[in-house]
Amino acid sequence: MDNLSMQQLEGFFMALWTVWIERNNMIWKGGSCNPSNMSVWAMQLLEEYKKVHTKPSVKMKRPRAKWCCPPSGRLKLNIDGAYLEDGRKGGIGVVVRNMEIV
Repeated sequence: MDNLSMQQLEGFFMALWTVWIERNNMIWKGGSCNPSNMSVWAMQLLEEYKKVHTKPSVKMKRPRAKWCCPPSGRLKLNIDGAYLEDGRKGGIGVVVRNMEIV
């Protein structure tokens, strides 16, 4: 298996999966199996999987959020906290801002 290409490995594992599904259908549902149909089915499933699970060619970046002053007459409150369960210690930080730029 070390010498197989990625495409060959994908096909091999999808074929194993279809063999497993057909085996279960035969044992538990009394179905029959046609090996030539299984290979076609395996390749169709692989193509469908690849279409659905494509990796985007470019990573999307989130827009950088910029802090905005609150409107006149209002305050903006930012709170954060942390707790270390092992040390049974914690802390909290609070920042209250008005519209004035510091």
